[in-house]
Amino acid sequence: MSDDEDTTFSIQHDSENDNTIFLDGQFIERYATFRKKLTNAVYRNSHRYDDEDDAKKERTVHFVISNCDGGNIRHVYALTGLMRMYQKKMPIKYTLHCLGSLHSSATLFMTSDVFSKVTLDRNCRIKLHEVQTEIARGTNLVKRQFVVFATECNDTENEMCEQYRSFAAKRCKTHVDWQKVLNDGNVEPCFTAAQAFSMGLCDEVI
Repeated sequence: MSDDEDTTFSIQHDSENDNTIFLDGQFIERYATFRKKLTNAVYRNSHRYDDEDDAKKERTVHFVISNCDGGNIRHVYALTGLMRMYQKKMPIKYTLHCLGSLHSSATLFMTSDVFSKVTLDRNCRIKLHEVQTEIARGTNLVKRQFVVFATECNDTENEMCEQYRSFAAKRCKTHVDWQKVLNDGNVEPCFTAAQAFSMGLCDEVI
């Protein structure tokens, strides 16, 4: 099944609506479709980065994400890496507005430093939690596999905490113990938009 046939997500580019890309549902692992829509947004009105004059013109791409309960963290880095690649070629500014409920790695996308401004709808809900640590215990699963898995989870959580910490610090919020937030995330309710703002997870609540 192709990305465009999968009904669990939607990635749409609206060139008439202020050059906006709408990301709904399970978009994180849909790199091919994301790349296609982002390319359409970047090259809107036939802009070309190999044209010297046109390459100097700053353009803005607006993102709107809604109702994403996460995905593979590595894929988040692939998406934001693609966005950075275009920024190296031409002056591009990305903004982000969040709707609905965002969980897990969707919050890593939300707090990426590629975005110059991040806003939340006042009814938005944010869920941060630790990396999944349970795996099936097959008969051939040896202790070393558990050790390796635990180490990978720990390294990943350290990276997540550092990203949240850096993002919040740029918004003058340095009071949060991000590891505790992740540890408590599976049992604590979602953060409201106002709570997320107070933690430094966005620039404004609308």
